[in-house]
Amino acid sequence: MAFWAVLSPAARAVLAPTVYQVLSAPDMSLDEQANRWDEECKKQIDDEAHVWTYYKKFVQNQAVWCICGSTA
Repeated sequence: MAFWAVLSPAARAVLAPTVYQVLSAPDMSLDEQANRWDEECKKQIDDEAHVWTYYKKFVQNQAVWCICGSTA
């Protein structure tokens, strides 16, 4: 289950994340979008035990951001 979080610029800087953006397809639910991002994050960071994924839904442009960081 995905969770949605609003991250401040300071929080993003602390995490030193890799940021991805995908525009949602009109027929995709938020859960489908979140699952899509989970897969993209896992492709980029192999150590799933040390991955954090944060999602923010931007209602204005229907975009979903995925921020992935590793403790390694």
